[in-house]
Amino acid sequence: NKVIIGFPVWWYTAPTIINTFIEENNLESKEIYVFCTSGGSGIEKCKQDLQKVYPTLNFKEGKRFTENVSSEEINNWLR
Repeated sequence: NKVIIGFPVWWYTAPTIINTFIEENNLESKEIYVFCTSGGSGIEKCKQDLQKVYPTLNFKEGKRFTENVSSEEINNWLR
């Protein structure tokens, strides 16, 4: 029931391969959690862009991880 999608931020948004993944999989009834890896750009615009393109999907709060992320922080977000 939950899908976690991760990606590096490319030009302030998710790379187009993420759109391909979404379009090739039925995510209509799923809770979708997105995370990104980035040294500076946040996840907010990425999530907004995806929600705009796929308004019927249920995107939940996203998370940005930097290069120094700990295993504990990742596990806490996954819970």
